[in-house]
Amino acid sequence: MQISAKARLISIIIAVVFMFGALAGTGAYLIVNHINKANATTETNSIMTTNLFNTDGTINTVAANTLLEAVGYYDHAATTTGYKAHQIRTRNSSSSYNGDTTIIFPMGYYNGTDIYWQATYLYNNYLTIWMVKNYAYSTWNEGDVSVNYTNYANSTIQNYLDNTLWSALTMGSGTLQSIFALPSNVGYQSTSTVNTTYWDDSIYRATYNNLASAVATGSYLWLPSFGEVLNNTSSEYESNTTTYTGQWGLNSTDRSFNTSNYDGTSTSWCWLRSGYSYNNYRAMQVDSSGSAGNNYVSNSYGVRPAAHLSLNQLASE
Repeated sequence: MQISAKARLISIIIAVVFMFGALAGTGAYLIVNHINKANATTETNSIMTTNLFNTDGTINTVAANTLLEAVGYYDHAATTTGYKAHQIRTRNSSSSYNGDTTIIFPMGYYNGTDIYWQATYLYNNYLTIWMVKNYAYSTWNEGDVSVNYTNYANSTIQNYLDNTLWSALTMGSGTLQSIFALPSNVGYQSTSTVNTTYWDDSIYRATYNNLASAVATGSYLWLPSFGEVLNNTSSEYESNTTTYTGQWGLNSTDRSFNTSNYDGTSTSWCWLRSGYSYNNYRAMQVDSSGSAGNNYVSNSYGVRPAAHLSLNQLASE
């Protein structure tokens, strides 16, 4: 699906003109706030409007090209460096950050409504994405359990992601499913480089790190960990990035969401896959303003999954 430099330039110009006309003035804030952000005025957003998936189960090549251009795939396809959410649009740039510019795009549908995702991390041409608000709500697990790796992989909420949501999102299409990558195949998730302990390090109240082993084998959709979206260590990030936390380098606006779920329900919290150290039957959460919290795993809160897309596979479709 590689196109000429001239064609790519034309597509970029068209996209810029369209977005300027559509998002000028207060319209940009209204659209962003409706899609995603509870406090969207703190960021500049690159919002794509054409769904990556066609309703017939095929890839929309125009939307795919726009996304590939936005994340710098064509110019830096061989790059293996990791880029956080606010760095993706300036791959290989001498500038460390890009003014909080985020990339948001629609992929999949709920009853004809576009489902929007944010690009949160880029590593070795695997793009990590996070649904911008909750799809539905669910218990983390049907009963109180000791929160550990095995219990997350076999939890009620992961079962929901593996079956109900995966089928609905990809429409059972092998073409759509082919662009997703398993966490075990994405290098940065195979080892943990971030200190993910929340409160204490009790062995029976283990918190989750970024290891792919915490996710069930064959799971293309999964909940982010506390280490990916919130925890920060001085050794992992430059001194001027204190507003960006976690493996993905997110700020509170990135984590925030509209409390109205895609399925018409509403909730002010979404689940993470990480346990809560003080009580082994609680799991970590994020509220609609982007702050951390926790609650009993038998309670119902938002389902806001993440996934990996293979940009190489997307480019070949």
